[in-house]
Amino acid sequence: MNEIVATGGAQSATVLDGKVTLNIPAGALPPKTKVTAKIAADAPAGVPAGLTPVSPVVSIESAAAPAKPVILRLRYDPLKISGLDPLCCRVFREEAGGWRLVGGRVARGENEITVELKHFSNYAVFVVRKDFTDAPGHWAAKEIGVLAARDVISGYPDGTFRPEDRVTRAELAALLAKFLGMKTESITNAFSDVTPDAWYAGAVAAVAEKGLMRGAHGKFRPNDTLTREELAAVALKLVAVSEQDLALELRDAQEVSPWARQAVATAAAAGLMSGRGDGKFAPKAAVTRAEVAVILYRLAERLGLYAETVTVTGKLIYSTIEKPHWELTTDKETYVLLFEPADRLTSSLVRASEGKTLTVTGYLETGPNIYMRGPIIRVVSVRLVQ
Repeated sequence: MNEIVATGGAQSATVLDGKVTLNIPAGALPPKTKVTAKIAADAPAGVPAGLTPVSPVVSIESAAAPAKPVILRLRYDPLKISGLDPLCCRVFREEAGGWRLVGGRVARGENEITVELKHFSNYAVFVVRKDFTDAPGHWAAKEIGVLAARDVISGYPDGTFRPEDRVTRAELAALLAKFLGMKTESITNAFSDVTPDAWYAGAVAAVAEKGLMRGAHGKFRPNDTLTREELAAVALKLVAVSEQDLALELRDAQEVSPWARQAVATAAAAGLMSGRGDGKFAPKAAVTRAEVAVILYRLAERLGLYAETVTVTGKLIYSTIEKPHWELTTDKETYVLLFEPADRLTSSLVRASEGKTLTVTGYLETGPNIYMRGPIIRVVSVRLVQ
């Protein structure tokens, strides 16, 4: 057992041989309050189906409840993940003889996961596996698995996912509401073709209120099949990327609706969506469940929803040491920047910003790398500092 004594100010403590870190914000606990951390069990009991424990049960106790959320960081065993994406790991709280989901964001490369605690209890990390009979071997299997583990998508009672089934506009609204954790109650619906008792009514109202989806002439068309050009427009709104006047370098560019031309061109240039082969985007084609899973996975990466990101400001330099690459230098560190090859928008901005000050957000990789220049940041966004 390890004991932490609160100072009343912001503090961080790593205990239990590095298995647990507590970040306590200022004012969360009264000064001199004792917080104890101990291993309550090497393995959880009463594990529900579909969950595999990948950490011991950690007990966090204190006489005082935190006035502000405390950040708990738990280490998990990567050897127990069984080939799944680490993003399938989630923190659960022991409750009434069972386990209740709390959440968590994975710290990539560190085999740890962080979560906000509003009170203290027993916690453990589980990897969530939701198997579908028709997903193994599918090109979107990884993304389907992660989105299912994150309770965004689900399958059918017969155990299938049906990845090639079409998606309706109502279904996308429901997926977006789950994806973003939106509240769907007590929101007035403005569409004449969405009845208050429709299963999707709350989700449609929520996404419309946020400006993510819209209708026309007072109608939402909930049962219409979602098209790829419609999905492109939604994807840009989610990551707050402005539509840009780019050339549509597609063999079927003439098939893109006038209202969607900039959205399609920008979504493709940003690496959010790709074509369906032969240089075609297929803008009017129906979106499949597999495609939605992949796009939502990419959006989660850009938004940092499931994994911790870092944000660093420094000077951008092009280096040819070891292997040509971009670096961001600060007073304390040099970072190697790696970019998503499909994200031509970011690459273009970076090429035009050599020697300038940039703010970079991405995923930090602290282990050894071939560049031998410093830690790697896998970039998800950049901003030029004026």
